[in-house]
Amino acid sequence: SVFTRCSGSFALDESGAAVATQCSTPSSSSSSTDVPGACDEASGTCACKTYADHAYVAPEGSEHDDVPPELGFDSCAARIDFVPTASKSESWDDVTLAADAWTFYRFEITDDDYQVQVTMERDEEEGGTARLFLRHETLPDSRWGHHDFPDDFVSGTRPTQEVIVTRGDVAFVAGTWYAGVHAGADASSKFTLTVQRFDCPRDCSGRGECIHEQNGTRTCACDTGPLGPYLGPGCEEEYSGLTPSADGWHVNGTLGASDYDFFALPDIDIRESKRQIELVLSARYDRDETSYYWRPERPVLLLNHGDRSAFPSADNYTFKVTMEERSKEYSIQLCAAQMRGSKWQAALYNPARTVPMEYSMSFRKKGVCPSATDGECSDNGDCVADVTSPDFATCRCKTGWAGADCNFRACPEGSFIAVPGEGHGTCYRECVDGKHRPDGCDRVACDPPARSAADGSGCVIDECSNDLFFVDLGNDVSCVKRCVASSAGSPKRLSEECDPDTVRGAGGSSGPRRRLGFPVVMVLIVVA
Repeated sequence: SVFTRCSGSFALDESGAAVATQCSTPSSSSSSTDVPGACDEASGTCACKTYADHAYVAPEGSEHDDVPPELGFDSCAARIDFVPTASKSESWDDVTLAADAWTFYRFEITDDDYQVQVTMERDEEEGGTARLFLRHETLPDSRWGHHDFPDDFVSGTRPTQEVIVTRGDVAFVAGTWYAGVHAGADASSKFTLTVQRFDCPRDCSGRGECIHEQNGTRTCACDTGPLGPYLGPGCEEEYSGLTPSADGWHVNGTLGASDYDFFALPDIDIRESKRQIELVLSARYDRDETSYYWRPERPVLLLNHGDRSAFPSADNYTFKVTMEERSKEYSIQLCAAQMRGSKWQAALYNPARTVPMEYSMSFRKKGVCPSATDGECSDNGDCVADVTSPDFATCRCKTGWAGADCNFRACPEGSFIAVPGEGHGTCYRECVDGKHRPDGCDRVACDPPARSAADGSGCVIDECSNDLFFVDLGNDVSCVKRCVASSAGSPKRLSEECDPDTVRGAGGSSGPRRRLGFPVVMVLIVVA
């Protein structure tokens, strides 16, 4: 047992065992290098210690500022770590803070500083909650008016909290500043705290070049990332990707509290700007709003035009839609001609201070192909529906039809086109039902002595022009051999056989009709 007039408690040692403490110092501690404090039994108060780089003693505040006992300095439970004056970056990693406890960090801001950033990153896997506060000259606490930052409520559930003080801001005051971290009352919290000094906004986030202007301002020339230039004064933001599909581009995501997601919309081709194309930017969201006792601020869908650095925000946009209801789709509609000649960027903004949201967003093209009827492409073609095609929202006419709306015959009815023919002439194909035949000829014009074949398939050169009267004197037989074509597309040739109906004896009377062999004496007479 430990009997003392000073503040006593129990704490866990490095092994996890519970030990009794007096003025936040374990009663069994033999270490003299970091003792929070010792008990003055005479007065019953704790004499808290101060070291070179930290202290357990509250600083002297301004005349009207008190140090409430809840901060833990009466029992030497609260600690103040000092940031070295010349340090550009100082970090305290994996700090474990007991439930409802405070810890503090002291740093200096000088007139030569441009920007100071204090960041607390809470380990979500360890659970618990924590909040970050800053105050000039004395210790901050969570009471209203007892901290300079944040200037609005920030939930302890937010995993990353940061405060930025920049030269030129009203709050930028040289002198001593204190950062305080307060763990929630329900459980301990584990976090990492970093204090950084920058020569440019956020040190350009490692994504750009710091530019020192002659008037003293500092700006970042941001690099270009995989989806476009990095965004924001400190190049801290970037565009999110959109997934292409046959009907447009889509994305699903999670957006943190008081955060933005940015999207670079696809360019509109100059040819598309002359078509009947409607562009639709749509989004819907969902989030848990059961913890609200009032109507929370609603997410907004934003659209802005300009170059890719002209990202939209709640204060800078061309079009804005407030999404009043969860799970309902909201849209911004434009025609393609409006988007011609400039880049367009979209953004989703979740203004809720404590609750993240799930969202889905799409950018779709709706094309209307020209038509002279109520049907698509005058019922004589198909409308190209693939938004990734350069021919989107144009008609692909069926064979025999032409024009932007497929309402015109590809050729005048009854007209002919000339194509090179086989052989000795020119082939002409007639237009029937708005189209010409793919092969063959309807008419031919032949170069003499060639003539048009009977079936019009081309030109042929005949080997004969008349029938031949044949006389076989040795067998006393005569007949006619015909000059005929074997088919409608063949030239005329003299048949090798006699026409059976013309076979006669030598005296003129009909004789036996028999196949004539090779004659010994023949007389050939051309029959005119």
